[in-house]
Amino acid sequence: MHRGVMPHDWGMAVGLAVLALWIPSPLYLVALACFGLPHVIWEMMWIRKVSANRLPRHWWVMLFAILAIQASGRALAASESLGAKAAVMTDLLTLALAVAMVVVLSGGGWRAGLARLAAVLGAVALASVGVLAPPETMVMVLITFSVAHNFTPLGLERLTAKPDETWSSLRWIMILPLVLLFLPALPQPDFLKSMQSWPPMEFLWLRGEDALTGLNLFPALVLAQCLHYLAVLRILPRRLDGGWGPGRWRNLAVIAGGLATMGFIWSFPDARRFYGVAAGVHAWVEWPILLCLLGGIMQSGRTVGPIGAEGRV
Repeated sequence: MHRGVMPHDWGMAVGLAVLALWIPSPLYLVALACFGLPHVIWEMMWIRKVSANRLPRHWWVMLFAILAIQASGRALAASESLGAKAAVMTDLLTLALAVAMVVVLSGGGWRAGLARLAAVLGAVALASVGVLAPPETMVMVLITFSVAHNFTPLGLERLTAKPDETWSSLRWIMILPLVLLFLPALPQPDFLKSMQSWPPMEFLWLRGEDALTGLNLFPALVLAQCLHYLAVLRILPRRLDGGWGPGRWRNLAVIAGGLATMGFIWSFPDARRFYGVAAGVHAWVEWPILLCLLGGIMQSGRTVGPIGAEGRV
């Protein structure tokens, strides 16, 4: 079975790029409403399948206890029971704790040492921003991680790489949003002028940055999110030998997608706030996993190579 990017994946990616240049707002609304929650479920289950048995059970318990605090903070903020500043602080401090979890794993080697050092420095930096920085800086750090999260499939696919396997062409697909930054937008259809617009939250914060002036930011952010969905829902599952078979998680993702779509149709702003609870958990869990991957800290805390060196999950 083909484990990499297939021609029709490229066709979908290029098609999404054209739509992002032509109708970015409708594309963003439809993608988030229809595929946002399913991709969260898909990505969480994929990470569980490829890495759950490669790290100690107690480590996962502690990590998800941290993420439960983050989810509680976001849920309280979405219901307006927690102030915005407190919610942002909770996000940053829980991310700091999640990253710091890499330090408690055993295993030797210089790669593992560098990963632990990066985890310590990252955790201290995030905690410092969460406690000492002004709110605007806190939000900008979260926005940076939110944008960077769209590109995490580049690292996640290495969790299933064979020892001698080269990087797939997914890396070239994920360059497309950077290309869009420098391309002019296509003429917009007339119906968009009278359409209610809810651009990505990242765009609302980044559009005022002087360093980004002149860049076609809105389409690039929309395309990055759409390509993330494409990678998670179609490309990453192929990395598993035999592919991703049908099962209860696929059914759950379809049902959740239908319910989420109805929620977004009913009230897009409210649905987006509550979607952020699930999105936050699935985004935060990836950063310590990627650090473990870079440091070779896997397989019950022992330093090992990629999947395939000691057997596949």
